Amino acid sequence: MSARLVVVPDPRALARRAAEWIVERTRAAVASRGVCSVALAGGETPRATYEVLGTSALATAVPWGAIDWFFGDERAVPFDHPDSNYRLAAETLFPGRPEALSRA
Repeated sequence: MSARLVVVPDPRALARRAAEWIVERTRAAVASRGVCSVALAGGETPRATYEVLGTSALATAVPWGAIDWFFGDERAVPFDHPDSNYRLAAETLFPGRPEALSRA
C-alpha cells in the first residue's frame, strides 16, 4: 500500500473520508482473516470520525462483531468521566451496539 495525499474541503468531509477508510480497511481485514483489531485514539480529534462511523449509513458496512477494539491511550478516570475515552467511544462510535462494546 502506498501513501497518497487526500484533500477534502472541510473538517466534516475529513471525518467522512476517515470513516470510509476505516470501513474499507476493517472489511478487507475481516474478509482476509475473519477478524480485525482496531486501536482507538482518544481526545477530541477522532470525535467527528467516530460520530460519522457510528451513526451514518456507513455503520451498516462495519463488521462490528468481527472487530476487537482497543483503547490506545485511555485515561485513568472512571468510564463515565468527561475525559474518558471509553465514554467518548460508547457515546459516538458504539451507540446501540452492545456486540461491539463487548469486544472493546
